[in-house]
Amino acid sequence: MTSDQLQIFLITAKHLNFSAAAKELYVSQPAVSHQISMLEKELGVRLFTRSTRKIQLSRSGELFLEDAKRILDIMESSRERVSLADTEHELSLSICYLLAPSQEFLPKVCNRMIKQYPQVRLKLNRMVAHEIDDAMNTKEHDIFFSLSRDLAHHADYAQKDLISDRLYLICSAEHPWVNPTSIDYNKLASEQFLMMDPDAAPLMYKQIMQLCRSIDFQPLRTRFCHSLDEVLFEVEAGLGITILPRKGHQMLSDSLMYIPLPGRLSHMNMGVAWRMNSDNPTVGWFLDLLDRFREAHPELF
Repeated sequence: MTSDQLQIFLITAKHLNFSAAAKELYVSQPAVSHQISMLEKELGVRLFTRSTRKIQLSRSGELFLEDAKRILDIMESSRERVSLADTEHELSLSICYLLAPSQEFLPKVCNRMIKQYPQVRLKLNRMVAHEIDDAMNTKEHDIFFSLSRDLAHHADYAQKDLISDRLYLICSAEHPWVNPTSIDYNKLASEQFLMMDPDAAPLMYKQIMQLCRSIDFQPLRTRFCHSLDEVLFEVEAGLGITILPRKGHQMLSDSLMYIPLPGRLSHMNMGVAWRMNSDNPTVGWFLDLLDRFREAHPELF
């Protein structure tokens, strides 16, 4: 099969009419029919069901439609990659990320990027939320992984959600006042409440405080930590309790209890953002690899 045949198939599938497809392609209707027949012969299936009035995609045609789109995308990406491989122009891609929600998938996608595009110099920048917010303003970096709520403040960036998460009350699995079906918030209020420094993650801090008010939980003693790992370490050590999203933690320990909290304010998404109208071709390459990785590994998202 050729790229021309795939393109003809996609346009014919869009119109479900050979004449309309021929008009868009600036070729004759018999030429379209002939290329579709050649493609069907090579695949050994009928891609369209034909009648005197109209054509429809067959079941095989419906399945092949997504594959054809993907094949053309890969071919275009490959052409770009090969055309730049022998040039002296150095390609680079700078990615900023939050560690906790990114650590299960981002290293794997970056590894694929390096293998498929060895001419690209990849730079990873671990940051906290407010640093990512500042970095998006400078436009010195290409791609950002952070909380969707933070990314949404930047109108000149395209964005999409990757991971749906929610906020959990996290405490020792042996905590006397907490079980999966009942939480005594009045007793918990006297516990040491451990949180990330609000200067490092201001919007997450704001959302957690709003959630606490919505469930009538008013901690009397709060201590701020420098990282999520430090918060979870001290919770596991029995030094307090916390409220955090669950996914991406390095310390999903049997000695910790995660209890989902109620209400709209408990939901929290993580996403990816990139500069719109970027002239860096590596951005599109990376986002394509990310999409294909998500399709192959939905369990990580």
